Amino acid sequence: MLAFIGILFATFSLTNASSTPSEKVVRPIGHPDDTFNEVGFVNFESLTAKDESLTGSDILIDSLGRYVVAGRRTKYGPRKAISQAEVWRYLSNGKVDRSFGNSGRASIPSCDYYGVIVYLAETEKGELLTLCWFGPGENPHPGVWVVALFDANGKIVLNFEDKGVRRFSGGLLEWRPHIIRFNLTEKSILFAGYDHVRGPTGGKPKLVALLKKMKIASDLKGHLFLEAAKEFGEAGAVTAPVPYPHASQHSLDVQNGQLIAAGFSEKMPEPTAPLIVTSLDIRSARKSTVDAAAFTKNVDLLARHSGRAFVPAVARLVTRKDGGIILTLAEESTNGYALALNRKGELDQTYGIRGFVSLNDIARAQYTFGSMTLAPSGFLYLTTAVDSGLIAISLKPNGSLNSDFGSAGVFYSKSVPQMKKEHIVPIAMVLDPKTNGLVILCLGQLIRLREGLE
Repeated sequence: MLAFIGILFATFSLTNASSTPSEKVVRPIGHPDDTFNEVGFVNFESLTAKDESLTGSDILIDSLGRYVVAGRRTKYGPRKAISQAEVWRYLSNGKVDRSFGNSGRASIPSCDYYGVIVYLAETEKGELLTLCWFGPGENPHPGVWVVALFDANGKIVLNFEDKGVRRFSGGLLEWRPHIIRFNLTEKSILFAGYDHVRGPTGGKPKLVALLKKMKIASDLKGHLFLEAAKEFGEAGAVTAPVPYPHASQHSLDVQNGQLIAAGFSEKMPEPTAPLIVTSLDIRSARKSTVDAAAFTKNVDLLARHSGRAFVPAVARLVTRKDGGIILTLAEESTNGYALALNRKGELDQTYGIRGFVSLNDIARAQYTFGSMTLAPSGFLYLTTAVDSGLIAISLKPNGSLNSDFGSAGVFYSKSVPQMKKEHIVPIAMVLDPKTNGLVILCLGQLIRLREGLE
C-alpha cells in the first residue's frame, strides 16, 4: 500500500513584504550566529538535573522577540520514566529568561504522561496558549488533549476554565489536534488535526482532516472559557477527506488562510498514483479539490532519476505568494525531492529542473523528513537529520541553490564540533522577524544561523 503522508496547512496571514530593486533584503547566510549564546546554539541540558532530559516539540518567537519553546521533561527512575509537559523561554541573545515562570520554565498542568506533545500560540495580550496531546497506549485516558493559558510572565491564568486548564477527553476515536494558532484580528483559536467519522449508514469510521475554530469568551463574573465559533462550518468545525487511514503518518502546519491536505490517493504503490490537493478556505469554509495530473505525468522523472519505481510520500508543504505550493517528498530513507505546483495543481516547469529539485544531490546524503519554512522573500529553507548530524539547505525562489548560504548552499552541523549529534534531530524551524535569523528547533538544542545581506 502506498504510504501517504498528508500535510495540513491553515493560517490567517503570512507577511510577504515587497521590496524595490534598490532595497537590500536581509536573509540568513547559514552559519552559527555567535551573538546567540556566544556559539550560535543552546543545549537544553542546561535546564535539566541528573537523570533528566528535556526535548522540544514546538517553538514560537513572541511579540517581544523572545524564543518560547515547548516540550517535555522526562525523569528516569529505576523502573520507569515520568514525563511532564513544560514551556521554557530564552532571550534573543540565547540566555534563559529567568523572569519567565519558575526561573525560566513553567510546567503545564494535567500534562504529565510519557509521550506528551506540546504546541504553542500567542494571544493579542501576549498570553501563551499551550496545547498538549497524548494518545492511545500512553496513559489510561486515550485521546486526551489539554489547553492551558499562561500570562506573559509564565504564570497560569487561574480564571481561565478550570484553574487555567481546559481538558478534552474521549474514547479511541477522539480527535487528535496537531496545531494551535491564534488569530489576532478575530481573537479566535484554530485547532487542526484528525478525526474519525462514520457515514450516515454507519460502517467503519474514516479518517478526516479536521479544523476547529474556538474563541475565548467570558461570563459576567469575568471567568474565561472556550466556546465553539458556531458561524464557522458546522458548529465550529470543518472536515476534509484524507486518502490514507493513519493520522500518525501526517504532518500538519498552517499557511496563507487555507487548510491544505496533500497526498497520494491510490492504495497500490504505483509511481503514477495521482497527487490530490484538497484546500479549505478558513473564513468561508469553501472546499476545492485538485487532481495534480501534471505531476502524475511527470513523476516518471523521479523514477528515472532514482533508477527504480519511485513511491513517494508527502513530507512537508508550504504555499507561495502566487497561491502555488512547494512540497518535499521522501521515499522511505533513500530519496528526497522538492517540487513546485502552481495554483491549478500543475507542475511548475520553471522551478528547479522541470519542477523538481533533488535534495540528495545537494546534501550529498539521504534526505528524509525534516522541517521546512518559506521566507517572505521566497527563499526556501529545509533541514533533515543524517548520519553525520543536521543538514540545512537554502533554495532560491526558482529552486536553484542559494550558494551564499552555509557552505555552497548547505550548512552541516558536523562543521561545529560542539554540537552534540544526538541533540540535533530537527523538529521545527522559524524565521526571526527582527533579525531574519534562521532559528532551528532540534530535539535537544536550539540553533540560530547568522543573517546576511542579499
